[in-house]
Amino acid sequence: MATIKNVFFNVCMLAFLISCTKEDQKNNEAKAVVEAFLQPGIAAQIKVTKQIINGVENNGSRTIDALNVIVTYNNTTYVFKQNSFGVYENTGMPVVAGATYSLQFVYNNETITASTTVPQKPVNFTCSPGSITIPSFSGGPGGGIPSFPEPLKAKWNNTNADYHYIAIKSVDPAASEISTNGRGPAFANTPDQGNSKEINFGEFKYYGRNALILYRVLPELAALYNSTSSNSQNLAAVPTNIVNGLGIFTSVNIADTVFIDVKE
Repeated sequence: MATIKNVFFNVCMLAFLISCTKEDQKNNEAKAVVEAFLQPGIAAQIKVTKQIINGVENNGSRTIDALNVIVTYNNTTYVFKQNSFGVYENTGMPVVAGATYSLQFVYNNETITASTTVPQKPVNFTCSPGSITIPSFSGGPGGGIPSFPEPLKAKWNNTNADYHYIAIKSVDPAASEISTNGRGPAFANTPDQGNSKEINFGEFKYYGRNALILYRVLPELAALYNSTSSNSQNLAAVPTNIVNGLGIFTSVNIADTVFIDVKE
């Protein structure tokens, strides 16, 4: 099962790592940066690193070790321990749709807190047709302009105007990479509150079997993505739902996967 951490959000966390304010620079104390995406069926992990402050020497590892990281769910407290990668993890805490989870730990004599409620699983996710053919851009004398295929049409139920995002992942171990020369435009793959999306051939990176993964995400994740995408120069204003820290403690849920065959 793909995770939102791997397919969507790494670029956004860079903004938190290099963001700073005048107050930060004055105190020279880096805030804790939280990166956590709870997802049903996936062991809960929480990454905590130090903020990088502009104009201040930032030596050594950014990982913050030996924290007492706890998450409370259903009146039960779960302790998170660091694994071999320095990430805090608890494999026994269930992640349940509709449930609320509260994070807490102390860093630099401040209590860092956050909470998230896991969204429900998206339903009735479909995409048609079930295949798409990549046009040839071989060029040459008399090659002419290739015929572009109609975009795929993905749909899902969204009566509450929740935010959704589609990720595309190759699942064919023998897949060959599609040449990027002359490819058409990719669709604007950002979280939005609609119930459909057109997917152009240019979004696919590999031939063969590809999975379309529909994520239901929360407003704080959509706000963070949109903020870092549209205003990367104003990093101090990047939104966060962490009290006394930076980053994001959020949750996602995914629909049943739809498969598309990408042909030459």
